[in-house]
Amino acid sequence: MIELLAYSGGSEAKKGDGANYCQFIGIDKTSRDTVRVLATVISVENGGEDGKPVMTPATMYDFDKGIRDAIFKVPTADDKMMIAMMPGLQGGAPDVAKLNSAVQDTTLNGYVLIPEGQPFFTRHYKTVVGILSFKDQPW
Repeated sequence: MIELLAYSGGSEAKKGDGANYCQFIGIDKTSRDTVRVLATVISVENGGEDGKPVMTPATMYDFDKGIRDAIFKVPTADDKMMIAMMPGLQGGAPDVAKLNSAVQDTTLNGYVLIPEGQPFFTRHYKTVVGILSFKDQPW
């Protein structure tokens, strides 16, 4: 469980071959370490009408809503496929070849959003790339 302290926010202004990675700075409640999570999407467990998780772009997170506890997830192959197909993240109609390579790709391909004038986001923290999953809807 990670208790979030800060969120980089950002816009979808950067378009190209990569995705926008938002920064979430928080405290790992197990180790008490400060960590940075880079995420293109966030999810809500049991958020859909069918009780399945719901994903949305990380830029939709609303820090002011006060939902600050999240669980870090390493994206599965299914998660990567869903992310690759999400409108606004792939920059157009889904391309089967790109979808297949997205599932196989383990590299960080995109832009990390860094708010100007906020040195908190440029400090050195242990950093992971994945999905933050929330109990309640944070957008």
